[in-house]
Amino acid sequence: FTPGPKEHDIIHHSSNPKRSILLMGRSGTGKTTCLVFRMWAHFMSYAEAFGGDHPRQLFVTKNEMLRKEVKKSFENMGLVWRHRQHMFDYCETSSPIKLDATDQNVKSSAVKFPLFLTSKEWLNILDKHLPGESFFTAREMEHHSQHLKEDISTVERGIEAMFAKNDTNINENKDEVREMVSFTLFKKWWPKINSRVKSLFDPALAWLEIKSHIKGSVKALKLNEEERSLPMYRFLSLEEYILLPRKQSRINEKQRREVYNLYISYEKLKRNRHYFDEMDLVYQLAGRVALFNTMNIENQILPYDELFVDEVQDFTQAELYILIKLSRDPNSLMLAGDTAQSIAVGVGFRFTDIRQIFYNLFGGIEPELLQLTHNYRSHAGILKLAACVVELLYFFFGDSLDKLPPDLGLFPGPKPVIMDVTSTEDLVLMLDGSKRETARIEFGAHQVVIVRNENAKANLPDEFGVDKDWVMTVQESKGLEFDDVLLYDFFTDSEAGDLWRIISNYTEKDIAAYYSDSFVASSGVQNFEWDKLLDSTTRKLDFNREEHKILEVEFKMLYTAITRARVNIFIAETD
Repeated sequence: FTPGPKEHDIIHHSSNPKRSILLMGRSGTGKTTCLVFRMWAHFMSYAEAFGGDHPRQLFVTKNEMLRKEVKKSFENMGLVWRHRQHMFDYCETSSPIKLDATDQNVKSSAVKFPLFLTSKEWLNILDKHLPGESFFTAREMEHHSQHLKEDISTVERGIEAMFAKNDTNINENKDEVREMVSFTLFKKWWPKINSRVKSLFDPALAWLEIKSHIKGSVKALKLNEEERSLPMYRFLSLEEYILLPRKQSRINEKQRREVYNLYISYEKLKRNRHYFDEMDLVYQLAGRVALFNTMNIENQILPYDELFVDEVQDFTQAELYILIKLSRDPNSLMLAGDTAQSIAVGVGFRFTDIRQIFYNLFGGIEPELLQLTHNYRSHAGILKLAACVVELLYFFFGDSLDKLPPDLGLFPGPKPVIMDVTSTEDLVLMLDGSKRETARIEFGAHQVVIVRNENAKANLPDEFGVDKDWVMTVQESKGLEFDDVLLYDFFTDSEAGDLWRIISNYTEKDIAAYYSDSFVASSGVQNFEWDKLLDSTTRKLDFNREEHKILEVEFKMLYTAITRARVNIFIAETD
């Protein structure tokens, strides 16, 4: 991939005074590519300026597949410089990360940067590196290490080793190991959580309000030391939750009171069953981050010089706060994302949230908001379908995503194919016929089958005969691209059911109004005004927002899946 002039501007963008970059763009506009090339450019310039030393660069994303692909791309750049191997020893000589509780004074040279981590790995590493009592017990560290996927990289082996402790008592009662609550488990617990409240809320909406607002907002971290000293002040009180701005939590006061009762019921059940959730860990780490900064210490990981976050829309405010707080300079960040792809259940994100964090907590310079509009991945045939999904999102849930101009496709292409599947064998034969030589693809592979969730992945018919590595959930496919995409049983497996019929309310008149309201996109990269992000209003239709709330995530999942394709998108349904 050779960056064009507009991408080159972002890769080498600088400002005076120095400002962090928030890069927005819909799928396929080159956000990840710009991020990796900027990371590489800074890596090389630092090495040249300081005699081969490396900056402490950290790349973080929620998606494990994307992390692996970005890391591979960065290492491939290093191969180009193999004749200057003394400047790029990351690929072959990275030392395992030793994260014992006694290693606070280990020099940074013990770890080779940059580091490419999932947010789960990052949080667990922080638990070992930050001062104060660890969140996980020794037994839990051993238990969690068994769930890390194998990787030949010494860096990943080091991360796995960080969970192991030689003094762990293997006979310790396994019942004492806390498990983490996922949305799948939350939904399984829902009848019990809701037994007294008798709420009509969809569990996905309740989970979002609990994870992103009651427990995952910056305000919920209780950064005031006096508040943190009182257990009753953990997370938001009912009064604080009710006072959250409507743009942050998009339900009314009566509904918030109902959700808060569900939250109390959930917390009691979680505690009684000896579970924890990710925000419990984040809350505990936030207090230790403050101690780390107060002590003004350094260790082999922290603080980092530069931070790069991809798919930033998947992070809660609380997670972003910790990421920024542990950076040596809050004006040296690059965050990239797209709110139309915010499909992580329980996370309600808008780019203006980041602006609030910078304003209220860091007193820093406002980040520079840049936007990419040219879609380099998909042709117009795919983009027109994707644009239809975005139109529906704006129409029904306009305050759930940032308002951006429509994608600009660079070339025409075939329309998506929608199939009513009667024979899996015929479907497989058709897909085999589409195989061809392909140009090098950025961050992905040739063909993929995308399904809704892990359950659908496990139940995929044997006739497909595809490598399991190339059957992905929508979440796993984020940030990647493929020549051919088969979206299998997306609607058949949807829990929305008849709620999809609300789409029929969207008329030709509404389509015309949407495009008359849309501001015209300038080509390529453009500076973006913060106020335009607030210019998204929900149209008043004869539909129940709470009842249809599930469609917000459904639209975003559909958009994400469609825009993985470069050449062909096949949508196959068995029902």
